[in-house]
Order: sequence, then structure tokens, then C-alpha cells
Amino acid sequence: MSKLVAQFERQWNNEHQITQTVEPIEVVEFLKRRAVNQPQPVAEDFWAAWWADAKNGIEPCAPVEGHVLHCRPRRLAIPIGLDWHKAPYAHQAEAIDCLEAAGGSGILAVATGGGKTRIAMIAVTRLQDRELQSMLVVVLVPSIPLANQWVKDIREFGIMPYLLSGENRTARETMLTEASACLQGSKATVVLIVSNQLFTGDDDIRKYVERHGEYCKTVLIGDEVHNLGAPSFLKNLPEAFQSRIGLSATPIRQFDPDGTDNLFGYFMAGGNASQPVFTYTLEQAIKDGCLVPYRYWVHPIMFTGEEMDKYEELTDKICRAGYKPDDDGRMNATAMIDSLLRERRALIEQAENKIAKLRSLLVRTGPANIRRTLVYASAKPVKAPHAGRQIDHVTGLLGDLGVRSHQFTSVETTAGDAQKLLEMFGRGDYQVLTAMKVLDEGIDVPQTNVAYLLASSTVQREWVQRRGRILRRAEGKTVADLHDFLVVPPDITSANGRRLLNSEYRRVLEFGGVSLNEYDSGGAVEIVNALQNGTWRAQ
Repeated sequence: MSKLVAQFERQWNNEHQITQTVEPIEVVEFLKRRAVNQPQPVAEDFWAAWWADAKNGIEPCAPVEGHVLHCRPRRLAIPIGLDWHKAPYAHQAEAIDCLEAAGGSGILAVATGGGKTRIAMIAVTRLQDRELQSMLVVVLVPSIPLANQWVKDIREFGIMPYLLSGENRTARETMLTEASACLQGSKATVVLIVSNQLFTGDDDIRKYVERHGEYCKTVLIGDEVHNLGAPSFLKNLPEAFQSRIGLSATPIRQFDPDGTDNLFGYFMAGGNASQPVFTYTLEQAIKDGCLVPYRYWVHPIMFTGEEMDKYEELTDKICRAGYKPDDDGRMNATAMIDSLLRERRALIEQAENKIAKLRSLLVRTGPANIRRTLVYASAKPVKAPHAGRQIDHVTGLLGDLGVRSHQFTSVETTAGDAQKLLEMFGRGDYQVLTAMKVLDEGIDVPQTNVAYLLASSTVQREWVQRRGRILRRAEGKTVADLHDFLVVPPDITSANGRRLLNSEYRRVLEFGGVSLNEYDSGGAVEIVNALQNGTWRAQ
């Protein structure tokens, strides 16, 4: 005992050979410097550190029961200092009030940047605090990068969720066994994060929810909930969830009224199945300061003669099949018609002259001045008269100009490089990210200041998501610039020419309607008016 006392005295007086004793305030300051952008540690971090030390012989093995850690009760907690009742986020309190008034279930239509994840987590935390039993929460997401972002956000509420997607079956079973141990103890909350694809294809996860629903409160959070209106989800609805929260900036499924009705009916059982329980628009988000305002630049580019010929050929085939010539997508269309519609949309997205116009814009900016820029390219298959993927043409152009860029596609997300690429983009290691689909839903890249929409599709959800990517707030960011490419036919007075332009006007007028420069010279209104009255001339 005397030796232990002597050792303690040496350490306390900073006289020990291999330790250093400092004042508590010095420790706090040191940790603050080292913990920049690091999430608050939770119980799982303690256990992970214990096991790591045990493997190195520093600590004894952590206690186990059936190869599962003794799970201590875990509870969600709203982070201290989170101002969700005050501007600019007062709408979050209103959303939660509306959700609770609807019985805890419903769809929230919240613009990108409005804090959908935070709203859901606060609502679930409040529900947890009212419950007398354990609670199982399942978060469904469309992609792995979005799943990783949910992990980060949930950690801020005090617990570490189980990310099932990306793991093999054995690892998933181990996680679920540990989660069960937590739920069977004293009142606790467990969160599972699962991709839509895994959830719809793995009956074991569904049965797991059903079993625990007998003695736990079960909650479903569907992020980017419009995706769950697909037949793969609707044909086998998970009825075991007692509370259901759907999140999306665009919950209405374009061209799919039946899928929309069934989706709303599932998430809004007992309520008005035709409307979200709460709506918060992009215009409101900009006004409240949740998003930065933006300038919208419209760049008309000419369809080539060959492209217009192909457009008319596809339109003629669509008409002969009994569809309206301006029909742009019906979920009940035959496979052949759907293929024709997709090919026609791809023709517009991949218009040849977009690349030349992009080059001129980048040269005008100056390659050295390009930074924090996103370029959205078409993800649709390439067919004649085009050759080569649009994203590869963009990558080649950027390389020719000496601009540091990287593609951000499913290849990178599958390989697990997504977070690393986003961090490098944020630091400025890459000036440009080129993307097709993966940045469309929920992936935060707030550092983005400029976006070029090469693949301006007719799908409204894609317009909204892509616009939201560039409007997120970041330190020092006060305004964003969005560049759109409007396809103009060789003859704007022909029936097919007017039809093509009308399909483009819908997007341009919606984007322009909230922009800072809507009525400025060269703004959306001036360009659309010039095209409609025939005074526009190609430059």
C-alpha cells in the first residue's frame, strides 16, 4: 500500500517519469484543439476503446455474455444548446407539433437544408421520453453515403446506431443480437440504419422488427421517402411499425399518382392521406436563413440538326403508340414506351453543345479561380447520335483546362471513398466534383458555391435536390451561383420545337422564380420571354 501511495504522490506532484500532470483547464483546452469536427463520444466509443486496449494487452477482456457486450441502457437526448425553437429553425418546432398532433405518424415535406434529420430525431426523442418501454427505431435510406451521414447525426443525440448496410450477414446478426440485449434490459432506445434495398430484400430484418414489436415501441423513419413509393416496398408493407415518419423535400412521386397515394396512406394512417402533415418550402428556407440565396444563370444552347431529327423520330414513335407527344413519363407505360421516353430525355440531357458552352464558362471564370464547384452530368445510357458518357467528356475537359477534379459516382461510394472525397473537396484539394446521381439525395456538401446542371432533366425531384446541394449554408458563404443549360431547337416555331421548349420552361421558371436575378438582364424571365416571342438569337 505504501508503494501505491508513493506512486500516486509522484504522479500528483508531476514527478513521475512516464506521466505528466496538468491542470484540468489545460486538459479541456487540449481536447478542444484536438476535437475539431469530431463527434461527441458515446458509450459505444468506450467499449470500442476497451476492446482495442484488450487486444494490445493493456486492459483485460471486456465482459461478455454469449459473445455480446453487456449493453448498458441507452437513451436519446436532445443536444444541449440545440436551438430548434428559435430562428432560423423555429419551423422545426412547428413541424414537430404538427407531427405529434397527427398521432406521431406522417410525411414531412421539408426543403433541403430545413433540417429533416434533426426534426425526426427530436420527434423520436420526445416520443421516447413519453414511452414506458424500450424503443426500436429503424431508419431507411436510399444510399450508403446518406446512411453514414445519419450515423453522424444520430451520434449527436447521444447514442451510436447500428449500421446494418454494408455488412455481411454474420456481422448483421451479431449487431442485431447485441441490439436485442439492449432492448430486453431496462428502458432503452436502439436505432438501426438500413438501406431500402437491404430492407426490402432481407426478411430477417422485417421479422426482427415484428418480434420486438410485441414488447417495444417500434418507429420507422423513411428518409427521401418518395423512394419508398416503389413497388418493391409497397407490395410488402412492414405493418409492424407503430409510428411512421416520412421525410422528403419532394414526397409527391412525379408521374406515379398510385404510388404516391399508397405511400401517403401507409405513412399517414388515420390522418389526411393526401397531404403532408407539415410543409416547408425552399423559398421559406431561404427567407429564414436556413439556405443561402442564389443567382440563376440560364445558358441557351442549340440542339444540332441530327439531335433534333432524333427527337422528332422518338416523338413520332411515342405518338404512334397512343401517347401524347409531350408526355414525359407514365408509371403505367409499357416497357417499350418507357424506353422511348427515357431515350428522349437522355437526348436533351446529353445535348452536344452543352460541353462547348461549359468550356467557355470555365475559361471565362479562369481555371485558377474555379473552386467548390459541382457539375451534374447525365446518368442515362448513351445512344446515337451521342458517343461516350457525358461525365467522361466533362472530366476530359477539366483535365485539359488544368482543373483538379474527381468523379463522385456509385463507383466511389461502393468502394467506401465517398467521405474521403467529400472531405478533400471541402479542403480545396479538388476544385470540382462531377456527379450523376449520388449527390441527389441527402448528401451534405455545404462548401459548394457553384453548380453547373448539364443534365437538366424533366424530373422535378432532381431539380429540387440538385438545387438544394448548392444552397446549404457554410462559413463565409453568402450567395450561390447555379448555371443551367436550356436546350433550344433549330426551329423554335415548329410544333416539336415549341414542345421541346415548353418542357424546358417549367424548370427554368421555377428556378428563376426564387433567384436573386429573376428579372435582371439575362435572367430567366428575359430569356424565356425572348424565346416565346421569337426575338432570341443564338450567340
